[in-house]
Amino acid sequence: MKNKFSYSTGILVLILMRVLLPLSSVNAENGTILIEDSFDTLSGDWQPVYLEGSSSGGSYSVSSGQLNVSVTGPDKIYAVYNTTPFTGHFYAEVEFTNDDHCGLALIRKQSNGQPDTNNFTSIRVSTNGSGKVVVAVRDR
Repeated sequence: MKNKFSYSTGILVLILMRVLLPLSSVNAENGTILIEDSFDTLSGDWQPVYLEGSSSGGSYSVSSGQLNVSVTGPDKIYAVYNTTPFTGHFYAEVEFTNDDHCGLALIRKQSNGQPDTNNFTSIRVSTNGSGKVVVAVRDR
């Protein structure tokens, strides 16, 4: 099932926390492809950002057609964002290879082109102490 989202100003798609992620595509509602990456090689379109915690300990790479994102230390949210901004109605197709410490966020682009780490909405997936998968939405 494809999820549709709407946002009225320039945004970036972020992949959060520790995750192996094949990104199929981000498409406009009319089907136009806005972002697509097979992750055969690491392109300069992906840049790191810290959304929470200290600005150290994160890394990302690509292998076997997946984007690998990891962070060391507690209480940090490290992400990789695509530098291609877009607006309007869209849907994103992503696949997570696990149900813990992963997510997707929409983040506002500042006038200088950098992500505004104080203005984002995220959907985060984690596993609680009982082994249940928990999905949380955060609007900052």
